[in-house]
Amino acid sequence: MAAASNILDEIIADTRSPYPLVNSLGMMELGRLGPSPRAVAVFIEALHARRNPGAAALELGQFGEAARPALPALVRYLDDDEAGPNAIIAVGRIGDPDRSAVAELRRIVAAPGSRHRGLAASALGELEAAEAVADIASALEDDRTHTRILAARALGDIGPRAADAVPALAALLEDDDDQV
Repeated sequence: MAAASNILDEIIADTRSPYPLVNSLGMMELGRLGPSPRAVAVFIEALHARRNPGAAALELGQFGEAARPALPALVRYLDDDEAGPNAIIAVGRIGDPDRSAVAELRRIVAAPGSRHRGLAASALGELEAAEAVADIASALEDDRTHTRILAARALGDIGPRAADAVPALAALLEDDDDQV
């Protein structure tokens, strides 16, 4: 048992390394061990310290609901150029019972120039955020194919509560891109 504790302590020390490769490998290994309160706390610490936040978000997303204590720390990164995609995906996978991230995700999906618009739509769909239907529907007109696809899927994930978006979805049947 003491040996296992020493190994875990070494992995956690690696997550705090100033060397990006060591830090990344430590986070991957800690994530591979699975969710635990200690692992979630280490990833929250990394987010607060801005220590490889994209990798921390990626691993937290794999933990699902067990990572809910990390939501406030993840929300800070939703609009971040580098860590934002992983933070957005993580929030969708973790869930958002108090809806603290939904407002920020709605702001991102409603912004026509946002690079993360499609991912935000996808996360809102995973969260079944019916209150975001109009925002997601606005992304159906985005210039980027993948954004339109993710927005359409998100509305499908919301299901019958997205009925107001049916006309906008129907318009996609005439989209120039067959993928849409």
